[in-house]
Amino acid sequence: MFKLIAISSSIIVEDLSMGIRMIGNHDHNLPLESKRLLIVILIFGIFASFNWINYTYAQEASKVSATQNTTQQQPPGVRITSPTKDEQVPVGELKISGISTDDDSTDCQVSVNINDLKPLVNATATGPGGVNDYSNWTITFDKDSPQKIKPGINDLSSKLSCVNPSNVTKFYSINVTGAP
Repeated sequence: MFKLIAISSSIIVEDLSMGIRMIGNHDHNLPLESKRLLIVILIFGIFASFNWINYTYAQEASKVSATQNTTQQQPPGVRITSPTKDEQVPVGELKISGISTDDDSTDCQVSVNINDLKPLVNATATGPGGVNDYSNWTITFDKDSPQKIKPGINDLSSKLSCVNPSNVTKFYSINVTGAP
């Protein structure tokens, strides 16, 4: 909002964000500088109004976008969180843990293997939703397991298999180094 009162030329200009009111002696013989100033002020008022509208719209659009992002379900996936990629681990038994996009409302399962040995072994769900919540999971390959860490580079692979809400399978692998 702005007000311009030019006493010398008997013009009053008010922009109240809804309209412009001009009061004057209407003798159209204003000095050129006064006309230019009046035009600049009117243009500024118009652009300021548009910028305020755009700013307000942008704020509302970002609120809607943030709401949509939180309600959209993320695509299925699985990840090994421990050990980490290229970590040096002791030869022999190993505890592996990870995360996935599963929760107690979907029908998914995580299985793991070492060095592509079959079969993959089912992990234990440790998510907050209980025994069917693989959002967090863990598995331990102990000394009696045929799958063990060997000296050198070892491949750890995890597999997320879902049948509900749709048939989806996702894999994630990392390498670790077995050290005696």
